[in-house]
Amino acid sequence: MVAKNVTTATAGHENIDDAIGTSDLSALTTDDKSGLVESINEADTAADLALSKANAIMGLLAFGAQTSPVLANGTTDGKIKTSVGMSYRIALDLFYKAATDNLWDLSAEVDTIAAEYRAYALELDSSGTASFVASSTEASAAAAFAALAAVGATKSRVGIYIAGPSTDFNGVAHLLAQGTYYNGVPQAV
Repeated sequence: MVAKNVTTATAGHENIDDAIGTSDLSALTTDDKSGLVESINEADTAADLALSKANAIMGLLAFGAQTSPVLANGTTDGKIKTSVGMSYRIALDLFYKAATDNLWDLSAEVDTIAAEYRAYALELDSSGTASFVASSTEASAAAAFAALAAVGATKSRVGIYIAGPSTDFNGVAHLLAQGTYYNGVPQAV
């Protein structure tokens, strides 16, 4: 089939005319042309997916935890601690944060209701100051995780907390009993 030969020739070209030069396309059927366009679109999608995964890996290497923070409930309700010291990177620079109780304070967050999830990106800056970024409230943990904004250029994302349905952020049940901690950043939840 002519379309397969032309598809192979399109690699690295901006458009089909560049790829095939002055070849006569009049012999191609409508199905051949549709197949050719579909093949090009599939190749673009695969390349985009590979680039997206590579960028995600580079982001984790350059802006993430290098050792596990071992996230746990802080001694104060609604707070998260690191149980061990940890190394983390910001733009490839390496930093260290000692184990710290009550490092992230989520106690003032709006409680989730039944069937609601919210993801929290737990971050540190170069001075070791903690901050977090919250996702929108979603119908699943995976959707909440996917809704998180990308890590900023001056922060390191060292962990994730997914608040489950009916999370009471300042309640005595502690956060782990109402959600899930992820040491580092998982690819998916």
